[in-house]
Amino acid sequence: MPLIEKYDAVNDSLFRKARDIIFSDNFPWYYVAATAYTENVDQYETLYNGSFYHLARNSEIANTLEDCLLVAADRAGVAVNKIHRIRIGMIPICPVVSVNPPHVDMEFPHNVGLLYMNDSDGHTHLYNEKYDCNYEKNHSGQYYIEVLNKKVTIKEIILPAENKMVFFDGLTYHSSSPPTKTKRRIAVNYVFD
Repeated sequence: MPLIEKYDAVNDSLFRKARDIIFSDNFPWYYVAATAYTENVDQYETLYNGSFYHLARNSEIANTLEDCLLVAADRAGVAVNKIHRIRIGMIPICPVVSVNPPHVDMEFPHNVGLLYMNDSDGHTHLYNEKYDCNYEKNHSGQYYIEVLNKKVTIKEIILPAENKMVFFDGLTYHSSSPPTKTKRRIAVNYVFD
């Protein structure tokens, strides 16, 4: 799938419904010390690599976020057959410019949709390199280290904007980055085929 960007991805009332729930003071967030490769946190953890997440399955917001994906995908001409995961990520402001480790979300062919919930300077980096599903160790983190030698080249840098959705091939390595000027960066990450 080529990179597809869609502004005003979701109709305003549906987007506001999702945003109001996510931005409420009582929305449950869970902390993870490393944004990618949590199973090898000692190798990848840096002072500013932590973030918060919420898995939408069986959550009060699950149906609303599923509707957001279906509307945005329809507007962008993207087919959605099966949703594997809906993950909301929040990265707090950081005093230094940094980029989180390149990763893929799943080790099987899939598509990714990112719905940005707010304007932020926490960019998304897409790389030219892709994960090979036939890799014998079946682990994208190991592939990044052993095959790519921790070297990736930037294909695209995407600036988050409220109600903007991007779709891309999920086997493409990508990174988030913490904002340095906005309080937090919140995006909904969809894994689907």
